[in-house]
Amino acid sequence: MSNRPHPGVIHKSRWFTCLLVWWVIAVLVYFLLAAKADRLTQRVIASGIQTVGTYAGKAALPLLEHDIQALTRLAQELGRLHGVLNVFIIDHKYKIITFADVDRLLPMPSASVDRQDNVTYRPCRLLDGTSAICFSADILYADTKIGEVLMAKDTNAVGAWRTAFFLTALVSFLLMGGILLVMDFRGIRPLVMATRDQLRAWSGGRAAGTDGGEIMVCPLCGCQNPLNQTSLADGNPPFHPIDHSATRRVKTVPAESTRVVTLSEMCLRGDLDWLRRKIYLRCVDIIKTLTDAQGRSRARHPAEGSKET
Repeated sequence: MSNRPHPGVIHKSRWFTCLLVWWVIAVLVYFLLAAKADRLTQRVIASGIQTVGTYAGKAALPLLEHDIQALTRLAQELGRLHGVLNVFIIDHKYKIITFADVDRLLPMPSASVDRQDNVTYRPCRLLDGTSAICFSADILYADTKIGEVLMAKDTNAVGAWRTAFFLTALVSFLLMGGILLVMDFRGIRPLVMATRDQLRAWSGGRAAGTDGGEIMVCPLCGCQNPLNQTSLADGNPPFHPIDHSATRRVKTVPAESTRVVTLSEMCLRGDLDWLRRKIYLRCVDIIKTLTDAQGRSRARHPAEGSKET
């Protein structure tokens, strides 16, 4: 006899192994992407420090002379650089002199900032929800602070890897689960049929007595009946002999919209517990009826019963 498991049996060891491998790979990929994102962030910070420091030096003389046109051209030139979201130039009284984009206001300075090469920077989020790193460099003239240059650089591309990672992990997990289920059910069609039957069982279709388009071959008399509970009598009438005409009707071809459920499938399907229970109870009633009939027969004819023994 083959020891091959029946279709629909979940192989727990295989599922555990695949999930463990998937988890290890996901963790390794996450740390690799996090390290790469950290390197990109450091690159953005280094580029922003150099850029804002250079333009702060260029803005010193125009700000001292209060040349608004020169400062505006300088701010617009800085705002056109790759990754720059907005630029503000303010004087020593924190009055805004010029800016590059009025639609993207920079947040107020925070106390928790980092400083490097006389440039402060901090991660921030603009009012429109864009993630950025804000830089601030003092505008000095003769070692005297006369203003500041504020600049924001985009970091959405750096942070987008997390969304891509989690979407990829979710899709790969669902794909792996689907492949394992197909392997357990030995094909897509058995999996679809089992899923459909389970959904019907959950929705209460069979419990309510609705016909699901399937017929069964009765293991007791050989009749073909709709596969639902209402087609089977709840009562326990006396033993009925096998109807040979019904047995011959088994050989007829069922309609295309129905599917014959065999006895072997009845033993495997979890949604047919009620049918197996009815069969067991019916067999017990038949055995009990035969035993009582044999006992009554022996009581009526004790001599014949002693001869038989």
